Amino acid sequence: MSRQKNIIRLLALFLLFGVFLNYNSKSDIDYELIRELHASNLEKSPFKKTKALTKKERKELQIPPNAHNDRLWELTMDPVLGRPKTENIFLIQEELDQLSKNKEPGVPGENPDMAWVARGPSNIAGRTNGIMFDPNDSSNKRVFAGGVSGGIFMNKNIEDAESEWEMIEGVPRNLPISVLTYDPNNLNIFYAGTGEIYTGGDAIGNGLWRSTDAGVTWENIFGGRSNSEQIFKSNVNEVSITSQNDINPINFLQATFGPNLPGPPIDYLEEEIVIASPIDGCSTLSNSEEINGKIVLIEEGSLDGNNCDYLKKVTEGQTAGAKAVIIYNKDTGETGWTDDLKTMNATNGDVSAVKISSIFIKAADGKKIKEFIENEKTTIKISKKSNIASSGITIVPGMFFINDVIVRDNNGTSEVYVAAGSRLWDRILGTRGDDQNAILGSGHDAVYKSVDGINWSKIELYHPVDNDNEIPNLAVVPMDLELDSDNRLWASSTISPQYSLVGGQWGDNPPKGGGKIYRFNEEGTSATFVNGIKVDRSTSNGTVTYAGRRTEMAFTADNQLIVLCIAVQLDGGYYRVVPRLYKGSIEDWISGSYNELDKPIDQDSGIEDYDFARGQGYYSVSLAAHPTDMNKVYVGGINLFLSNQGGEDWGQLTHSRGRYAQYLHADQHAVIFNKKDPNKTLIGNDGGIGFKSPGDLVPRNNKFHTAQYYTISVAPLGMFDNYTTIVSGFDPLTGSWNPETEQTEYTKETTINGHKDVFAGGMQDNGTSIQADNNNGFSEGNDFGSGDGAATMFSQNNSNKYVVYNYVYNNSVRVLNMNNPGNDGRSRWWRISSNEDDEGDFINKQALDSNFGVIYSNAGGGKIRAYHNWDDFASGTQGSVKDTYIIDNLSNNISALTVSPFQTQSSTLYAGTDNGQLWKIKEAQNPNTQIKERIIWDEFSGSISDIEFGENENHIFLTFYNYGVESIFYSSDGGETWSKKEGNLPDLPVFNILQSPLDKDEVIIGTELGVWFTNNFSSDNPSWKQANAGMKDVRVTDMDLRKGDNKVFISTYGLGIFSGIFKNSEPTFTINSTTKSLEILEGEKKSFVSTRDFVSSLSSRLYENAERKKLVLYISGKRIKVSAGTSFLIIDDVPYQMVDAVQEYNGDLYVPAESFFDILRKVAIPGLRYDKRKEVLEFDIIRYNVRALNIEEKSNGTIIRINTQESFSDRDISSFINKHGWFYLTIVGGIVDTSTLNKSLTRGVIRKIESDQINETAQIALKLRKGVISHEWYQSHDPNEIVITLRTALTDNSKRIKDAKERWRLDTIVLDAGHGGKDPGAIGKYGTMEKDVVLDITKRVGRMLEKKTGIKVVYTRTEDIFIPLWKRTQIANESGGKLFMSIHVNASTNRKIKGFETFLHSWDKTGTAIDVAARENAVIKFEEKKVNYEKLSMERKITATMASSMFLKESEVLAAGIQEELDKLLTVPNRGVKQAGFYVLSGASMPCVLFEGGFISNPSEEKNLKSPSYRKKIAQGVYKAIIKFKSSREKVLAQE
Repeated sequence: MSRQKNIIRLLALFLLFGVFLNYNSKSDIDYELIRELHASNLEKSPFKKTKALTKKERKELQIPPNAHNDRLWELTMDPVLGRPKTENIFLIQEELDQLSKNKEPGVPGENPDMAWVARGPSNIAGRTNGIMFDPNDSSNKRVFAGGVSGGIFMNKNIEDAESEWEMIEGVPRNLPISVLTYDPNNLNIFYAGTGEIYTGGDAIGNGLWRSTDAGVTWENIFGGRSNSEQIFKSNVNEVSITSQNDINPINFLQATFGPNLPGPPIDYLEEEIVIASPIDGCSTLSNSEEINGKIVLIEEGSLDGNNCDYLKKVTEGQTAGAKAVIIYNKDTGETGWTDDLKTMNATNGDVSAVKISSIFIKAADGKKIKEFIENEKTTIKISKKSNIASSGITIVPGMFFINDVIVRDNNGTSEVYVAAGSRLWDRILGTRGDDQNAILGSGHDAVYKSVDGINWSKIELYHPVDNDNEIPNLAVVPMDLELDSDNRLWASSTISPQYSLVGGQWGDNPPKGGGKIYRFNEEGTSATFVNGIKVDRSTSNGTVTYAGRRTEMAFTADNQLIVLCIAVQLDGGYYRVVPRLYKGSIEDWISGSYNELDKPIDQDSGIEDYDFARGQGYYSVSLAAHPTDMNKVYVGGINLFLSNQGGEDWGQLTHSRGRYAQYLHADQHAVIFNKKDPNKTLIGNDGGIGFKSPGDLVPRNNKFHTAQYYTISVAPLGMFDNYTTIVSGFDPLTGSWNPETEQTEYTKETTINGHKDVFAGGMQDNGTSIQADNNNGFSEGNDFGSGDGAATMFSQNNSNKYVVYNYVYNNSVRVLNMNNPGNDGRSRWWRISSNEDDEGDFINKQALDSNFGVIYSNAGGGKIRAYHNWDDFASGTQGSVKDTYIIDNLSNNISALTVSPFQTQSSTLYAGTDNGQLWKIKEAQNPNTQIKERIIWDEFSGSISDIEFGENENHIFLTFYNYGVESIFYSSDGGETWSKKEGNLPDLPVFNILQSPLDKDEVIIGTELGVWFTNNFSSDNPSWKQANAGMKDVRVTDMDLRKGDNKVFISTYGLGIFSGIFKNSEPTFTINSTTKSLEILEGEKKSFVSTRDFVSSLSSRLYENAERKKLVLYISGKRIKVSAGTSFLIIDDVPYQMVDAVQEYNGDLYVPAESFFDILRKVAIPGLRYDKRKEVLEFDIIRYNVRALNIEEKSNGTIIRINTQESFSDRDISSFINKHGWFYLTIVGGIVDTSTLNKSLTRGVIRKIESDQINETAQIALKLRKGVISHEWYQSHDPNEIVITLRTALTDNSKRIKDAKERWRLDTIVLDAGHGGKDPGAIGKYGTMEKDVVLDITKRVGRMLEKKTGIKVVYTRTEDIFIPLWKRTQIANESGGKLFMSIHVNASTNRKIKGFETFLHSWDKTGTAIDVAARENAVIKFEEKKVNYEKLSMERKITATMASSMFLKESEVLAAGIQEELDKLLTVPNRGVKQAGFYVLSGASMPCVLFEGGFISNPSEEKNLKSPSYRKKIAQGVYKAIIKFKSSREKVLAQE
């Protein structure tokens, strides 16, 4: 029953908080339940069967060949939802954009010292769809292009191979660009469509974006995700009775004939409803006057038993003047009849004459409406909120997929048309008993039109009568938009969104909706179905019609329409889904007399004649017709083909290896002509961009860094010092075919000769690339792996040089032996696995221990395959498969692997799993015996993404992939205990984590939105910020830290490789944006810097006298006076002369940069460096040791935590509150980061924060909102922080309880039987153990409460086991306890003392209470993990005192009641209520007492305590006290 309630609670929270539900903010999380839901969702994954298929098998099933996206779907799913919450990413970006508008220069992450430097590769690019010639460039050379994985780039001269692509800064870098176009009437207006609908979630877009300044800045104008949209279920097409108090919705199905019901934004039909007469509607309706203008209700079947079909009924309703017809089911009395919804088809008659809509409802619903009508006038509303045919599908609103954009010039008016679609992502059988299908996009698939970019009208593409395709009145998904020579718009369709891209290809219900062609009217306001591609197939179940799927169009220069449709074709006795080509005039298409064209034949023997797309027609096809030459037509599949006879014949234009035609990367996506010079053509493919001019077709990818990396690895420092080796690979500019030798060869060489930066990574579609560079910038990549690159790992042993690389699964694991084994100065590949090992994941997790030469690789099913005995690179072993052994029984598929770098005598491997389990495997290098240990923590849920280490193996960092979970954990004790470190990080996937070796507080993580970092990781609530400098908003797939110089390399999915460095100084800053080139003297120009911006960047103080044009700066403890018109600076009353005078400009004072900084370097900032040429300033700021401030609000006060880099002695810290309500904290020797502290969020009693640096002292001032009763501070040492408590008065206790009636209702009590297990507690003279006595008393109290009151009782222990003190309080808090009682018996060295007493929690211990507390707290000595009780004692005293003081009055009432009741029952002394400090009560957020039931050290009382009847009396007294306490609480709750 408890579990069921928890499920309901979680679901309710989802409904309440939508996509931003944060489980971690809830104190009553059932992690076990979340793990169960997650396991169930993983088991029911839609990709469970298909992700293990080979590329070839996937293509045969028309599944995207790259299974990594399927895998990422599973890894990042919200464990409870059962799908990734990808829509979160857009919301987070919207919020970050708002924050970025308010950012100040100099904040961490906005400076060059942590700026990420793009490393390329400069010659390898990723998948590209959106390309466009700049219409403003008269030379026809400037080109814009967008990566499918994100970003828009510009090349100023596409004809020049050396011309570099530049990234456009004014658009988010993770926008997957699907199409680029411009406004023919205003060439400065560009449009970018986003999202790739046919790759099943790989490239999820964010609507339509527009630039009004020729591509410099961009804004979203249509679709995407906004905070106002709600997630809803698709079974919301319903009838509601608006005139009655009826809350039960009525679902319906619309007829396959007649017009559609209106859809959004007018998504309902509301009108009075009347009953037809006769009710069966099989003859003329006699009450037509009553029906006219209303909705009519008709019963199914006929009154006389004659045949009366649906078309007849609807026709009679229309004749009577009805607005719509509702037909309800009728119980025929036949065996097996069920009250189901039916799809109404027209079996006979002219359906074109039907002008009204009709729907079918269940019999029960029809009778209910009929009864309402018979009693009184009834109005109903028929609501249609989605075009999705299936019910029960979760709809995530927003136009995520823009399939095409076109701007039509309609007599000088620019009309923007957008083909917007939805996509199923993807079907998963839910854990809650229903199908949890999710569709990204509202389901309102349509062409949308606008003339202003603000107001949009929807034009749905319907096919009202489609019995072949069984699409009843549904709008299809528009795919391609084209204009004919008459300026009429045409549209094609693709499969409807409710059909999965995964499987279901050959059943009796194949995907529908695609293959259709529509023509718009001249006004562009509606579309008419023209024709469609379909194929009939005879099966044992009858004829099955296969509709076409993705459909592309092109009009030739003579207005012939060519269509490329992915459709079924019978070939060699097999039905295959392949690209097919058709051509005809407009008249031919309308009449159905168009012709099928012969398709191009690829000369590559690996590509079948029937399918030039090689099974990827849904994905890599393109079609384009030359705008002026009616005979030239381009079609793309794996390679590109050209017809010079209007599609009647085809010549091969490109080949992916360069063997049969000009080399160009495989998988063609787009062909775009220059409208002013159509002989210049752009080609987009999986390898970037090709450019064709007459007689030439070449790749153009110089710094088009859109490569989609999975992994990155960097060689250790010094590996290639004084060493040379040559790596051979494939050249992405020329291909791999050598025409002289007529074979595939490595055609590119990379010479590594003393290079410092040598790094390699695996890429999608572009193999494994290695780069060698000493310039910290772009360099060329060399693909030495080919295909899809995966795991990549450099040896960490400089004397044995190699890099491990992989293809997919455990297929073709290899090593590049860089020890020059051939004595020719060249590296050689070394086989590790066979080419048939398809175990593990598509992009498989691996780890390398180069101390032992072992490669650990996920083998699936909770197994790890270890490859060993290979790193000696023995002669004759290059091509052989190496030895392996299996490490198994790890419970689930492996999602993360890491080898401990701190173990050299043996191999210690850490493994994370899909279901959130963490394993430590010692002696992993031993093929026969390993020691496996599971590291358990209750709060782990989701799939582990990364495991990393800090200063030693005890410091472990753990991250999780998933949405909706706590994504970052940290342990400082080898995994015994863990802290949550997500802090303020938004709900997004975290892929990897690294800690700075120079600063434990500086940690970076790789996420779906770039790198985020914190400078206060040791805080309980770290503050995470997005690192905007150099790179952001792109998925970070991997990170690698090079030890020695602390350089970090990261791989991204869509922007290539970046590097950065951890430095032992505060970040520097750039002045690029604040320098001005001012004309002075006789026209000479020099660089000046704004004093305001400079001071702001330093977070320093500035005092200005605007009238006198003077100001005073405070920098590094120096007082600097600046005055306009003079060349002198006055620094601490000493004059220094600059080369030029200070200039006044726009109300600001500008100082001559070079001489100003030169003086500052000499006088104030010794580490300052100014690069005049780059106009970049770098300097080493004094390291802050007072760095951050966090505030925690409590009911009776506020806790302030000040993060310090070091510990300060008590004599250096002082505090006071002045009469004006300011709290002051001064720290002698403190250097405060004023910028960070002053921007800290205020809450609780804190109204304002002001910090200042006064010489060698840091001062922090806090403006208080209300009176503070007392305050205290404490310097913590682990972590280093100053903890301040400001106590305020509680409000009236009764009022507080009334305000939280339900929260504090006494429904759960936690009973704690003291001691247990190896801790016997006190032992009496006759051997009686305290642990046994109190367990019996505790159980007796519990049974009475459970039997007589119904109160839920939670026991910390019910058997003789040991429970640590800290765990007991945790159980109380996490179980939702409302009262905590710890039951003990006492002991004393004075055996005469006897009696019972009850203690409240307080650290202010006096007298004998100290002895009692000392004895009860002594249990710590039995704990294996002491939990640093003594170190934490002061802080726990502070926080526990605040927690317990909230409930002190209630605790006093309970304690007094216990003493009172027992005094009536027992004859021993009543020792009263006392206070002492008990760890077991520390931090309990509820009324809590510790009860001592007698002195077991007193012989006579020991005899009593051994007696069951005596223990029963004690239990009865405690029970009665609890009941009285409960009654008194309920009286307060009942007060008005």
